[in-house]
Amino acid sequence: MAKFNFEKKTFQLFSGVFFLLLVSQFTTLLHAQVWQPGSGVMDIDGNQYPTLLYGNGQEWMGENLRTTKYTDGTPITYITTDADWMSQSVPMYQVTPAFCWYENDTLNKPIYGGLYSWYVTDPGSNGGKTVCPTGWHVPHSTEWNSLIDYLIVNGMTYDSTTNANPYLNKLGKAMADTAYWVQDTFWTDVPGNESFLNNRAGFTGRPAGTRGWSDGICTGIGYYGTWWDSDTNYVPNMPTTTYRMLIYSAQADARHFSKFWANKMTGCPIRCVKDSASTGMQGSIQNHFRVKYYPNPFSTQIQITDPDATTGFYLSLLSANGKEILNVKTESSSYLLNTSDLLPGVYLVVVKGKTTEFFKIVKE
Repeated sequence: MAKFNFEKKTFQLFSGVFFLLLVSQFTTLLHAQVWQPGSGVMDIDGNQYPTLLYGNGQEWMGENLRTTKYTDGTPITYITTDADWMSQSVPMYQVTPAFCWYENDTLNKPIYGGLYSWYVTDPGSNGGKTVCPTGWHVPHSTEWNSLIDYLIVNGMTYDSTTNANPYLNKLGKAMADTAYWVQDTFWTDVPGNESFLNNRAGFTGRPAGTRGWSDGICTGIGYYGTWWDSDTNYVPNMPTTTYRMLIYSAQADARHFSKFWANKMTGCPIRCVKDSASTGMQGSIQNHFRVKYYPNPFSTQIQITDPDATTGFYLSLLSANGKEILNVKTESSSYLLNTSDLLPGVYLVVVKGKTTEFFKIVKE
């Protein structure tokens, strides 16, 4: 018979560090079926990027682009000084594909990626070249909107509302990384507050800031993240176009994954999306785990099996707000979890055997 212990302090699985790590992963795991890891991609410089498979048929890079070359090997113009960057915007209609690292510090490269002028993304401006890896491209507004609509429908907004307005969608926390954001303790639904609850959508948006087109100054690191659209113009016949933005706090826009516009010589990060129309994402991500559990969703009982844990394993059940409900040390590799006393909803299960695995279960 399994031995129960409801005194958390005596359950060694949850050390302070481990528990914080567990909570930081929790909101992503609640919606694990919305996305799953792709096979990754490499750029012309040899930089490796994780990728995300979404159920709407898109595959996205999970990090900002860091390449210094176009896919044909041609170097992208690298501008270091503020004056030189600013001079590329004079006259106003100057077309200059260029990039930099934030404040020319290469230590920012692996975390935030490069800051690119929009002209780097546009084959009509850069001599017919592409900056994303072969088979990938800079997303158009329609592709950003497809991702946003998909995430909204699948409950990624902070309060589960379904407003698709780009200024009211409340996707900010779901799109933001759990680290690197300036902290804010006032607003509860922004990337800078309780950032361990960020990134349910897996996008891992980081506050890389921008490089200003009019002065060449880098600003905003830690405070906001931006990503170019491939759209040619937002205001007709003007050197402006659209980009996407996350803000740490300070204003209502911080709640949303918003659409704004900027001069095309502004330095912004780039995310790439795969050319293919479908990712082939099938079924639930739970099939990638070693631990098996069924049925899910369930009504009163769910069978949990760790085939490698022949002498038993530790199992813990947490509520949607991260509160531990129970823990148990099983005596065999399989355990029947009885949840007849639990309310319907989403819960997190932690199984610790030879390794530790997390997954969500849904009680109907």
